[in-house]
Amino acid sequence: MTAIVNDAPVTGQELAPHEPRPRADLRSASFWTATQAFRQYCALPDDERSYAELSRRHNYPPTTVKTWAERYDWSGQLAVIAEREQKAIETGRLQVLTENATRAAQVMSSGVALPWYRVEVLGGVAEQIIARLRRDGVYERRERTSGVARGADMVTLTLRHKEIETLRALLDDVAAETGQRIRNVRMLSEQEARDLAAKRGLSNDQIDRVLESIRQQA
Repeated sequence: MTAIVNDAPVTGQELAPHEPRPRADLRSASFWTATQAFRQYCALPDDERSYAELSRRHNYPPTTVKTWAERYDWSGQLAVIAEREQKAIETGRLQVLTENATRAAQVMSSGVALPWYRVEVLGGVAEQIIARLRRDGVYERRERTSGVARGADMVTLTLRHKEIETLRALLDDVAAETGQRIRNVRMLSEQEARDLAAKRGLSNDQIDRVLESIRQQA
């Protein structure tokens, strides 16, 4: 259908490769008019494409349109166009799928998609926290003078909870990545937990609060 879609002159062979046309057709005004009519026919919406609609829109005699269609095998040419378009669509779809698959393979085989690299990143962050805790200590020293007798300072030591909890989470993630996290831990049933807490002298209210805390952390 290249002959029809493009504006360049077409040849009889391009119009119907399987059926050579007489050279007289190539020189006749009727041939070029038929070629233009076929382009207009192809441009009609799929659900409106018909010889009658072509005649109505462009004032071609219906018998002439029918003669052109038979002589130049419009139905065969239209089928060739449809086949080429379908092949182009399939080629484009295959190209997109190939590009996506290639990109996905690249992503999944590099960077944080690699277990060892995730461990390296997590370990690097953990090392920084460890170095800071070793330098500054696990307790944060705070001095407060408000409400204290003149000349005396109150010093308090506060555990660096945020850094320690972050470090524990990082180490847990590293253990998970390396398959070293303990998974086969047997959890006590609620009744077993109540019995154990009762043996240790906890009241029912205290037991309920402990169990609720455990549920929220699960």
